[in-house]
Amino acid sequence: MEVLANGRVLTDAGFVEDRVVLIDGDRIVAVTAGDDPRSTRARRHDLEGAMLLPGFVDSQVNGGGGALFNDDPSVATIRTIGEAHRRFGTTAFLSTSCARARTIRRRSATSTLATWRSCPRSRWERRW
Repeated sequence: MEVLANGRVLTDAGFVEDRVVLIDGDRIVAVTAGDDPRSTRARRHDLEGAMLLPGFVDSQVNGGGGALFNDDPSVATIRTIGEAHRRFGTTAFLSTSCARARTIRRRSATSTLATWRSCPRSRWERRW
């Protein structure tokens, strides 16, 4: 178990400073009071007062950073789009194409899968 502590956590009630986030593996198991007994036994990560916010998952992305997936359905385009969207809090997205041509749709699917397979996995973030 790990704990993210000493941060301002965004909850439904707004930012709170007296909460910790408990993580087990790659799952958040609780956002709880700082004196929760589980947090004393967990490996602690001090957020040094930083804000902790949920990431945005965008289920339809056609482009970003000057790149359009329809124009170039490639791994490089997906990475460019990811870098552009990440600045605004997007932590995951589905690249989408409006192309009718079967070859473009096939390239889109192939490059999306190749990008997903090539992304290094991290417990804290997915790097583009």
